[in-house]
Amino acid sequence: MMFKRRDQRDASQFVGEARVIDPSEDTTELRESTIEAVAEAQIVSTSAVIGQTIVVRGEITGDEDLLVEGRIEGSVALPKSRLTVGVSGDVSATINAKTLSIEGSINGDVAAVENVVLTSTGKMAGNIKAPRITLEDGCTFNGTIDMETEPTAVVTDLKQSTPSPTVKKASEQHAV
Repeated sequence: MMFKRRDQRDASQFVGEARVIDPSEDTTELRESTIEAVAEAQIVSTSAVIGQTIVVRGEITGDEDLLVEGRIEGSVALPKSRLTVGVSGDVSATINAKTLSIEGSINGDVAAVENVVLTSTGKMAGNIKAPRITLEDGCTFNGTIDMETEPTAVVTDLKQSTPSPTVKKASEQHAV
């Protein structure tokens, strides 16, 4: 299925052995374990997939993790989520995400709140802005990297406490 959620479990995992229940038997424990198994089977992750044959043109926004195996053209804004561009993924977009993993191809500028990982199969042409960046052996990257973080109070205080050289005006140099 093209849109099957990545962490969605196959129902066959929850098929167990058949058991004959004696009507006089206390089945409280059995009922509780069955309810837990059903509840676990109904847990659906908050991860979406764009399949290999899907092409999206425009703007993608959301709060779910996203795996891209198809093509995206436009912009992707997932500031609270993880974006993974799979091996067959091809993205020509401006990207803003919490974390970004590039296994396929990206053409465009990216910004990440936490980190960007360009894997050995990844290809990127564009600029990266993130506090942590990993470029694995074998990847292809053409662009700039900006890892600047907000200046801390200590750095600001050091800059302010360092006296700057002053240049006297020519009229002050001659005055006695």
